[in-house]
Amino acid sequence: MNNRIYFSDSEVAGSAGYWWVAEEGYVWSSEFRPAPPISEERLVKGAFDSFYPNTYEGPWLLPKGTYRRQYPVLKDRRVLHEFVRLGKAFTQAKVMEFVNTWGWLGDTFAVVDKSGQGIGRNAEPLASWARESLSMASLWETWEAVRTLSISGTSANERLRAKLYLEQRVEWNSPDSVGFRWPEPAMRRDTIAHRDSSEGPEVLSNWNPGDTMEPARYYVHKEVNRCLRGHVAMGVLPFLGSQIKFFPDSLRTALYMHFAFELAGVVAEQRVCENPRCPNGGVMFPHRRDQRHCDKRCRELAGYHRRHQGRNNPR
Repeated sequence: MNNRIYFSDSEVAGSAGYWWVAEEGYVWSSEFRPAPPISEERLVKGAFDSFYPNTYEGPWLLPKGTYRRQYPVLKDRRVLHEFVRLGKAFTQAKVMEFVNTWGWLGDTFAVVDKSGQGIGRNAEPLASWARESLSMASLWETWEAVRTLSISGTSANERLRAKLYLEQRVEWNSPDSVGFRWPEPAMRRDTIAHRDSSEGPEVLSNWNPGDTMEPARYYVHKEVNRCLRGHVAMGVLPFLGSQIKFFPDSLRTALYMHFAFELAGVVAEQRVCENPRCPNGGVMFPHRRDQRHCDKRCRELAGYHRRHQGRNNPR
C-alpha cells in the first residue's frame, strides 16, 4: 500500500473544504469542567467567542480515540438541512446521531477533570449545540417565510402562515427603529436597523414602516455574514491552475457557508469558468450543476475564443 502523499494531493483535498469525524465515535461526559482562564474572570471563552461559567460541568462531547475520517463538508448540503431539523426537535440523543455523521461543531473548550488537573483535551458543551442549532433553525424558518412571500405559486394558506410568522419576528418600534425578536426558548431581541446607526438611514429608506418581509430578508443576510466573518480563509492553489478556493475553519462555518449558498441560489461546489479570459478571475459558484461559465457573456466569449483558435490552428 502506497502511503506517500504529494503536495498536489493535499491541495486537492483542501480545495474541497474538508471537515472530520471521529472514527470511533463520540461520548458524553460530565467528568470535566472548563480550564480556568489565566485571569480571575468567572467566564471562559470558546472557539466562537462563546462564554460559559468556569464552573460549567457539562455534559461535554468528546471524540473517542485518536483517529479521524475526513470528508468534503461543502459537497453535501444535507448537512445544513439535518442541522436545521436538529434545532427544530433538539435532544441530546439527536445531537449524538448528528455528530456521528458530520462531526462536532468546532466550538471547543479546554477542559480539566474535577480535581482541576489538565488533561490536554478539548470538548464541546451540550449548551453550544443547543444554542447553535436553535439559532440556525429560527434563522432558517425566517428565510423560508421570506422566500414563501417572495415567489409566486404558493398557496394562500402558506402565504398567510409566512406572514404571521414574520409578524412575530419583526418589530417596528417606530418609523426610525426596527428589531428582530427571536423565539423561545432562547428569546432575545436584536436591532435590525436604527436611524442613529451609521447605515441606519440608508437601510430604513428602502422599507415602508410596518413591512416585515424586507427587514427580515436583510436581517437573515446580516446574521449569516456575521457568523462567517473571520472564519473563512481564501487561498490560491498552484497545483490546480491557480484556482481561488475558500476554506471554512469549522463545521459551524461550513453550515453558514451552505446557508449563504442557499441565499444566493447557487450550487455549493466552487468551479472554474471555462472562459479563458473570464473577467471574474475564473472563479464561480454555479446556479446549475451543469453550468460551465459564469454567465451568458462568458459562454459567448469562450465560444469565440475556441472558434478563433480553430481558425489559427487548422488541421
